[in-house]
Order: sequence, then structure tokens, then C-alpha cells
Amino acid sequence: MKLELFPSVDPSFLSYVDARTSVGQTLSWWRATDFFQYPKLTASALLWAKTSFLRSKLRAPKGTRIAYELIGQGYEPFDMLVEKAIQNVEEDDLIIVPSAEDSPELSEKQFFKVPQEVGVVLAPVLGGELAEMEKWVGQAQFLDGYHVSAANDLPTITGAFILQHEFFPTKRLHLRGVSGEKAFQLTAALSSRSEGLVSVETSAHLAGATAGIYFRPNSVKGLVRLLKGTELDSIPCDCPVCSSVLEFGALSEKVPARTVPILLHNLYQVIRYARIYENVYPIYQQAKAEELRKSGSSSMSGFHPDVLDFLEGYEFYLEHGWSIAKDQPLAVLGSTDPSQKRLHQIPSSPPPEPCIVCGEEEGRTPFKSVIGEGLICENCRRFFEEAEKVEQP
Repeated sequence: MKLELFPSVDPSFLSYVDARTSVGQTLSWWRATDFFQYPKLTASALLWAKTSFLRSKLRAPKGTRIAYELIGQGYEPFDMLVEKAIQNVEEDDLIIVPSAEDSPELSEKQFFKVPQEVGVVLAPVLGGELAEMEKWVGQAQFLDGYHVSAANDLPTITGAFILQHEFFPTKRLHLRGVSGEKAFQLTAALSSRSEGLVSVETSAHLAGATAGIYFRPNSVKGLVRLLKGTELDSIPCDCPVCSSVLEFGALSEKVPARTVPILLHNLYQVIRYARIYENVYPIYQQAKAEELRKSGSSSMSGFHPDVLDFLEGYEFYLEHGWSIAKDQPLAVLGSTDPSQKRLHQIPSSPPPEPCIVCGEEEGRTPFKSVIGEGLICENCRRFFEEAEKVEQP
């Protein structure tokens, strides 16, 4: 799997780090005693800014990879954040460096305050259009990669992948805040086209902890809000969490009784969802997208129509290059307004051929005569039809 997910850790996790279910499972996703193992996570400054022993506190074994976000959280100044983060970072961990006053120049100076030999250091990229985003990638040859706060914005996600392909094709692209179904479809599909590494920070699973949201991808009702701990008894799910625990209550006085298992169920489904679409897109590419759309069967691909628009926009960039794509509005890629030209429909079709008879009007009808073969306009067509009637006895 080329796409790497770095799920965010519940900020209250340290309060139940050693809690277990009645049959002994712990409630993270990186330990052998968990419901399932996925050895990557994102740690906000709330977790690591006051400790030099984060791995020990998280009970994270060797090989667990952590993305450290040096983003705000009230722990300023930046130099102190860097110092504390470096005490925790190991070789393959990610270090997410924030922008400085939204300035590429100031951000570049701030970036180089982080020792480049420690971890995988990622510089910020801001901007809503390709021309704006381009200003942030001047030092690509010296960096491990870039991060983009894409959230669920499909144009920004597409722009980030175009930027990676154009300026840092073998470096890492890290997308922050991806959580929606369409955003995951697009990210997973485009990651299958990427030469470099692609990673994602997501908090989608935390909806289970905050609001009791239970994620059922590709179902009639994809999200269910659970109000009782026992409601999962009637929801069939074969994930490692639900197949082991149907009654989510009575874990511990310190554990949110139902929300933590729901969080883990959601995370398992998010990882599975991303893997499906990463693998589906190469298969989908073998079919002609336009034929699927015309036949009304594009849903067979599993991709949302809005996602298909942006996938085709990315293909347009690959075909026509940066010089044409960079000046096009990214939002146009996903436009459903038929009055707007989409990026993948530019350049426009060639100008119409003139009528071979009068040379003034647009030729539309095939015509053969002593003057040759070609298209004639509507006026000339009617003239010749009337002339044939007159010549008949």
C-alpha cells in the first residue's frame, strides 16, 4: 500500500492508556494486545510538548512511526516546540513544520531551524490555486517533502498531487485533515499514480469518540449515530473490534464506555476504505471514463461523480503539462455548472470548417460535387435541394 495513514491519537488517550476489555484487549492500534495493529499515528503538541518520553507514555513499541505536529496548540515559541519534538523523534518519524505568518520566505527560514538529519522533515504549502502553491516549493531539492492542509477540499487535494508530480516527484506529500469519503476516494486514487510517498493525517475515526458516529462505508446509510452502548448488537460487522466486542460498556471507569471501541471500529474501516480505492483506480483507468458516464454506469467504478471530475482533471494535467494547468482555477475541476469549462476540456475544440461553396457560413452537411468533397452550410444545402427539385421532370 503506497498510501500511508497517520491517524490522530485521541487527546484523552493517556487517561486510559492501560485500560483493557474483559478479554484483555488494549485500546490503541499499535500494540500486540490491541484489537488490530497499524503502527502509525499522529501526535499533536497536546501529547508530546510536555514530555521527553512520549513513546513510553503511549506504550508504543519499536517500529511505531509517529507524525509530530509542530502546529500551535499554545506551546510557543516555535524554537521550544522544535527542541521538545527533537527529544522524542526517531529516524522514520515525520516532523510537520508550520508556516510562519503565511509567508514562504519566513517559513523557509523557520523550516531550516529543524535539524535535517532528524526524522522526515516536511515543509508547509499554502494557497488555493496552483500558481500560489508554487511559491512554496522553491527548496524542494533539499527537503524530505511537503505537507498541505487539504482537509476535504477536492481542488486542494488535486492541486497538491499536481504540485508533487511537477516539483518533488520522489519526495513525500503529506495531506492533513482528510476525513470525508470523497476526499479519501480522491486521495487514495491519486496516490496510486504517485512516484513518491503519500501520507495522510486523519481524525475521521475520532467522530466515534466525540459524537458516537459509527462508520459503515459503501452502505445505504454510511454514518450511524449511536446513542446507546448496546445498539451495535443489531449492526453486522466483521471487523476485529465488532467481531470481538458487541457490548461496549463496562470497560473501565476511565474509559468512555462505548466511544473508544467505536473509534477503533471507525479507524479500521477508514484504513480499509483507503486501501480499496487505492487499488480500484488502476482497474478503473482501464475502462473509458466517458463511455461509463454516457451509459450511466459510472457508479460501477465506486467513485463519486465529483471525484471522477477531479481525477480527469489530474489526467488533463498529465497530458498537457504544467504550463497550461497552472493558470486554471482548481475549483473548475470539480464544477458541475455546465456553463463553465472544466480544466480537462481545455484547450477547446478546433474552429469549425467553412462551407466549401460560399466560404462564409459554418459547414455542417457532407457534400459531393464537381468542386470536391466537404461540408456545406444550411443555406447552400437548401439551395441545392431546391435546385434538384427544379431539374426533375
